[in-house]
Amino acid sequence: MPPARRLMGLTAARPRGTLPSPGSGGDWRAIPLAARTTVRSYLDGGVTVEVLGGDSAAGLFRASDQRGGVAWLSRGEPFPYLHVVEFRCPGDRRGFHVHEGHNERLYVFSGTLRLIAEHDGERIDELLEAGSLVSFAPGVAHGFIAEAPTIAVSFGTGTDPMKDTTPRPDLAP
Repeated sequence: MPPARRLMGLTAARPRGTLPSPGSGGDWRAIPLAARTTVRSYLDGGVTVEVLGGDSAAGLFRASDQRGGVAWLSRGEPFPYLHVVEFRCPGDRRGFHVHEGHNERLYVFSGTLRLIAEHDGERIDELLEAGSLVSFAPGVAHGFIAEAPTIAVSFGTGTDPMKDTTPRPDLAP
């Protein structure tokens, strides 16, 4: 049996042929980059959605090969808050709140989320697919509804999001 590896408390056998090819040295730079990055901005810049590719202006990127994927989500920017968010079933909801002093980002690692956000009476409803990185300025109310089972990573700066959260149930459809 091939050697096993530990991932998030689970043991998985390493499939044959998943090691980096000779000459790549196991370097992430040998992984093919995704398509071009696209950027959309909403609510007067309070919400930005980047679908990461290989050419983000900020040096962020997403790439994948037969072994899986790599996503570079931050460069030179410390962030004291980081957590993984799981949506197990379509229809699962999370968020529907606002932070007054927290800058939040959420990266959709796998799956699809429906984003609903609002600021100063203006509202958006946007689908976020795997590879999407959404940024929220303080004061932008936001929530998510899973369209499919989804894993996301949330991180940010500013105030502690657990202490700086005001529920916004009126935002949910």
